[in-house]
Amino acid sequence: MSVHLQRLQDALQRSILTGATDDALVCGQGARDRSARLGIYAYAYRARLHDALADNYPVLQAHVGPDEFAALARGYIDAYPSRDFSVRNFGSHLPQWLESQRPTEPWLSELASFEWTLGCVFDAPDGPSLSADTLSGIGAQEWPELTFRFASHVRLLALETNAQQLYECAARGQPAAGRRETSTIEWLIWRRSLTTHYRSLARFEAIALTTLLEGLPFADACERLLEHCSAEDVPFRAAACLKRWLADELIVGLGQTSARDDDARSPATRSGLPATHPPLNRERQP
Repeated sequence: MSVHLQRLQDALQRSILTGATDDALVCGQGARDRSARLGIYAYAYRARLHDALADNYPVLQAHVGPDEFAALARGYIDAYPSRDFSVRNFGSHLPQWLESQRPTEPWLSELASFEWTLGCVFDAPDGPSLSADTLSGIGAQEWPELTFRFASHVRLLALETNAQQLYECAARGQPAAGRRETSTIEWLIWRRSLTTHYRSLARFEAIALTTLLEGLPFADACERLLEHCSAEDVPFRAAACLKRWLADELIVGLGQTSARDDDARSPATRSGLPATHPPLNRERQP
């Protein structure tokens, strides 16, 4: 490739990406026609990126309206031009961008984050989940160092506004609920077959799930639960979590960490019983 051709190609790319016309591309006879044609390419490029954002954030667009969404898209395209061959990933930075650009409206960035997470959960690969029979065959001495592998579509998302409520209103075409900040709520988002699901988590379930998602063993999850539950309640809380996760098909594998010094644990979890051996065949209401 000649140096001249390389320069022309670079100038064409800059013109399409930025919308600025390069004199090297439009000089000479027919410059006006060439400039118009370049403008068509530049407009089409940004229009396609706008459409990609709208495809990834249809609920956000419904919430703010098409005109405001178009303005947001223009600003985002300037800040985060496409760097990927696939437009599926274009828009991954929109929640962070909205947080920086609209700090007085935190529900916008959280609404975008919620919707983006739902899309990622839907696109995540499938995999077989474990049954309750698999856990029922585990011996009491194995539970303290037991680790859990969760499906790739499992996500935790902390929201400090009513973004989830705003999402549901916009998705149903209903008037937006009052936008407001709230206390932090942890949301579990996952998929079964081709349907995405989400639900808010009680504090104890969020603690247990976060711990196990970090790859830490079951004893560590029970240890952290002791900060919020009595020693008597921990096994029942843990059992309730495990049964729900199995029913929701979240757990796909098990592992074992190397044994650690029991003295490092509290008396309630030191022996593995009762705090780290949940009664999977019994339930008690919290």
